[in-house]
Amino acid sequence: MGYAWVSVNDEVYGLYSNVETPDRDYLDRNFGNRDGNLYEGGYPYYPDSYDHADFSTRETRNFELESGSEMDWADVQAVTSALLSDDIDGNLAPIVDMDRYAAFQIAEAWTGQWDGYAFASNNYRVYFDHGQTGKMYMVPTGLDYCFTSYGGNLGTARSPLGQKCQRDASCNERFASVLEPTLDAIDAAELEELMDSTYALIVDYIDDDPRSYVTSRSTARSIETMRTWIRGRSAEVRGWYR
Repeated sequence: MGYAWVSVNDEVYGLYSNVETPDRDYLDRNFGNRDGNLYEGGYPYYPDSYDHADFSTRETRNFELESGSEMDWADVQAVTSALLSDDIDGNLAPIVDMDRYAAFQIAEAWTGQWDGYAFASNNYRVYFDHGQTGKMYMVPTGLDYCFTSYGGNLGTARSPLGQKCQRDASCNERFASVLEPTLDAIDAAELEELMDSTYALIVDYIDDDPRSYVTSRSTARSIETMRTWIRGRSAEVRGWYR
């Protein structure tokens, strides 16, 4: 992600974030291939439609294909059918990387992403890697509500996939097994350094932005609040998932 100072026909629009599109190049870099299906879930057609997409019988065909060959939603429907089974290891684990899912949910909890997949069945994509592993992976999106305390305790999923795993003893053990490796991958000092360097990069533009609802002072106060979050979040999440 980067930043851009935007003007259109000499009219200043201000400071914008430049966010990468999850396209085939993105798939190559993150999954090592572009041979699968990338779908948007949640509310992919909002605001034109409130049709919701998730792994339930009535909602599988609401997923929007963004890359790949649709195959009549067969891969999505396979996950939906597996969720109806009581044998998670035998039916769901072969087509969904459940260790990666557990790490994904813990990461959403760490960032406070209460409006993402695990806790709201919203703001997510899924990638079915048909080229290599044959499994499904979660791709987070819509991160505008991260790092807020609105979600409270994010230790229990509210989504079909997360609930099914946490209610199954064998599957639920995955959260404990991936907890420390996931938290170890988060470098609090590095995040603080990134936050400070980003602020230094954009601070001179914030107050000149004619459309902004924040100021450089309010942003600086938010950064100090974030320091407390970054330094204490792993301990909080560890209490939920250990």
